[in-house]
Amino acid sequence: MSRYFYYLVVVEFVGSILSVIPSFLFESSKKGTIMSMLLALLAGVAFIYWITKFFNHYPGRGLPELLQQHIPKWMAFPILFLFSLAWFIFGLKTLLNYSFLLKRFLLPHLQINWIIALLLLFITYSFFMKTKKLLYTLEIVLFINIPLMIYIIGILYVNTGLDWDYVKKSMMYVYHAPNLLAFSASFLIFIGASNLIIVNREFKNKQKLTTFQILLLCVLGAWILFTNYFIPIGYNGFERIQYINFPWILGTDSLKVALAFLERIMFVFLFLHISVTFVNIIIFWHVSLELLKSTAKLVRRKQKESNMITYIFVLVVWSISLIISMKITESSYLMYARSLFVAFPPFFLLVLIVCWFISWRDKHDNRSLKTN
Repeated sequence: MSRYFYYLVVVEFVGSILSVIPSFLFESSKKGTIMSMLLALLAGVAFIYWITKFFNHYPGRGLPELLQQHIPKWMAFPILFLFSLAWFIFGLKTLLNYSFLLKRFLLPHLQINWIIALLLLFITYSFFMKTKKLLYTLEIVLFINIPLMIYIIGILYVNTGLDWDYVKKSMMYVYHAPNLLAFSASFLIFIGASNLIIVNREFKNKQKLTTFQILLLCVLGAWILFTNYFIPIGYNGFERIQYINFPWILGTDSLKVALAFLERIMFVFLFLHISVTFVNIIIFWHVSLELLKSTAKLVRRKQKESNMITYIFVLVVWSISLIISMKITESSYLMYARSLFVAFPPFFLLVLIVCWFISWRDKHDNRSLKTN
């Protein structure tokens, strides 16, 4: 597979660490979180395999082109619009989460709407970037940040402050029945491959997805889930972990190192992680914008109108983000996010159904051509 495919998967893996995903896992720590994570690992790797295998059959084409070729416009239009809305919500959810994170730990005296406006100033520029340049940016960010993040997580594993007794205690609940919220939160870390619905346009050559690569993704996903759940428990305790919103920050704040300019791990870890997640937001909204452009092209194909959609999208992003930021609080955000997470697995099942339907129509069309 192209290295950019792995970047799409890894950026979602990394982004899950400081998101609300660990909080939702801890919320159900005594109600089947471990079993939920195991099921989500199987479902997530299967999702990556199926959606990747589907797009490998259509190199250089994204979902809009395939819908336009194999599905009537009256069906393609609502599908593209729904998917565009969903990816917009993914980006908005991530933006709000990290705005609250910045306010609590770095900018406590700044109002949340000003933090969001500051982030949007940089994000807006990305709306005018092409997909290929966006992938180059993603590569640079991961190349710079991932080694340091692996180093910090490695320190967390070997530090004496990690109490493995807490981890063993949490494992005693392994036989509890799965929990829907915990399953949904765990499954969310595997959705990075779904960005192929647009990014596959840049993969001009047919890719290969071997058994070894699937196993590699499975092992990496399992390690991320283990790290997300058990490491904060080892530092903060099992009984009180569910009452902490950002346990990873407290865990890294307990570490100090004497390595060049590094001393307080928390701030370094926070900046590294936010830069990776910043690119994640950009990718989500880039996919949303491209889907919206494709929706408009089903009606009219003029390039000027396509460019106008970008400016309209910028206006919508700014308006909705700022309006929500002035009305929402951290507690209400967690409440809405909880409901939203439960809807994620059914939505991505719908994505797979759409892909299957396109594949079925393609085979049916090919048979008709051979018959004629």
